[in-house]
Amino acid sequence: MRKLLAMALLALGLSGCAEPPRQETPTDDRARCEKVLPASAMSWLSSRARGGTLSFMLSSEVADVRDLLLDDFRAWRPDAPHGTDARSARVCSVSGPASAARYRLAYEMSGETLDAVQAPGRGSLVRVNGDVVLTSSWRPPVEGLPGAVGRGEYAVYVACRIPGADPGQLEGAPLKGELEDSLTNESSARIHYTHLLHSTRLLVEALGCTNKPVVPAEPPPAVK
Repeated sequence: MRKLLAMALLALGLSGCAEPPRQETPTDDRARCEKVLPASAMSWLSSRARGGTLSFMLSSEVADVRDLLLDDFRAWRPDAPHGTDARSARVCSVSGPASAARYRLAYEMSGETLDAVQAPGRGSLVRVNGDVVLTSSWRPPVEGLPGAVGRGEYAVYVACRIPGADPGQLEGAPLKGELEDSLTNESSARIHYTHLLHSTRLLVEALGCTNKPVVPAEPPPAVK
């Protein structure tokens, strides 16, 4: 009996010394946003939140997003381009005081080629170069509705040859980044594209695109 009691106490002691599981905190998610957005983005977001407090929601490290995307790209096949469900991974997600206020940045493998990309609805399309295409759409706030905020959707498509992927992947499955904004009420595509391109350059480097796509730090001067 004493031996059993001693063993039980020993087990309790060992379990008490075990390292507790790591808990994610809002600070972790804020840090992830700071890594993928330009230095001025955080203060800009705060100033556009109409005096409200920003909340940072669950997002992933660039390295984790890279690993997920590499799996999807390497599973792509030209005879079944949609055979693998592309997964979207958020690298930054911010919410504001209003329930629907979001500033969300995510990446995935695109299901359409660069040549097939079109402007969304009444939005616009910019072919930056042979490697990069930008699209945007803006829905103004509802007139007469107090506190109404417009909604913008911005996307970047990048021709990125993934190491170890099917040879047809370069043209058949570009990298796609999306930025959704229902937080700032900012209609300028230029600001949003600058944020999106900043993070895209980081992800392109992390993915190791062998074709060395030219992703600019800012959109063309004509974009306002």
